[in-house]
Amino acid sequence: MNAAAIPATKVSPVDDGAVARAMRELEHPIRSAHSMAYILAELLDEYLKDYREVDGKRPGGGWQIRLTEHEMEVLNFAWCDVLSRLTKLEKAFDAAWDGEVRS
Repeated sequence: MNAAAIPATKVSPVDDGAVARAMRELEHPIRSAHSMAYILAELLDEYLKDYREVDGKRPGGGWQIRLTEHEMEVLNFAWCDVLSRLTKLEKAFDAAWDGEVRS
């Protein structure tokens, strides 16, 4: 294989100290995303009950979940919030890798 065909790896001129300082700024976004994911897990545990199990009847077959409109809105908010936080965190991580601090 021709060595010219292998693309060179881009080396960032940022020093390790700048990267470390930027990474430390990620603590709050990481912890808040974790907290929201925990809240989502609690909501899923509370809302996603097979109504046949609750009634004591579980004939063969799949799950049947019934949610109120409010429950669906709460779950939708929670999972969209988790996704938004993690998307922002990913961008902040990429920036921190280059030594940039983002909020």
